[in-house]
Amino acid sequence: MADFIRSVDIDAPPDVVWRTVRDVERWPEWTPTVTSLRLVDPGPLALGSRARIRQPRLPPATWQVTELDDGRGFVWVTQRKGVLWQAE
Repeated sequence: MADFIRSVDIDAPPDVVWRTVRDVERWPEWTPTVTSLRLVDPGPLALGSRARIRQPRLPPATWQVTELDDGRGFVWVTQRKGVLWQAE
C-alpha cells in the first residue's frame, strides 16, 4: 500500500489551525478539492461523525471519523466500489 504525505508550513498558532481544520463544513470556502461538505450528524466533528462530501470528478461519498485526537487531527474513512479509503 502506498502512502502519500504532503506537509505545509502555516504561520498561525496550532489552536487556530485546528479550529479551521475541524470546521469541515467550511472547507469548500478555502480548498478547491471540496465542492460541498455537510455533516450528517448534528454537532461538532467528533468520533463517529459522518460527512457527505462532493469533490470534483468524484462521486459523492460519506466519510466517517474513526480516530480523533482533539487539537491535533483526525482520521476518516469511506468506501467506494469495495475499496476502503482513509484520510488523515
